Amino acid sequence: MGNSVYWDRPGIITSMSAATGGNSLNTIGIASAADLFGISGSQTAVWGQGAGLNVTVDAGDILIKYTYGGDATLDGVVKGDDYAQIDSAYPQTVLFGWLNGDFNYDGVINGGDYSIMDSNFPQQGPDL
Repeated sequence: MGNSVYWDRPGIITSMSAATGGNSLNTIGIASAADLFGISGSQTAVWGQGAGLNVTVDAGDILIKYTYGGDATLDGVVKGDDYAQIDSAYPQTVLFGWLNGDFNYDGVINGGDYSIMDSNFPQQGPDL
């Protein structure tokens, strides 16, 4: 089984976050294509439409995006769809992960995650 839930090794490191001046406006969001698009088996979906990516993904793909903290849907902007994601997952305390609103990756969806989203919504610039 290994580290299927918790990872205890060095992770993804980027110097991109240094461009934000030390705030938490931008971060790395991670979700499975199966969860993000509701696909399974050999089904596929197109990820990044509108952002110029247009990448065909399948249910086994893991999607990683440099985006705004609070962008649950990994589309490069914090908007109503992202609030809907965290609001629907919040009462279900067994859910965690970026797609469900755990934007600080601490294993729970709580006020800290809403704070990230609420502070980034008015500060965000163009779609990432």
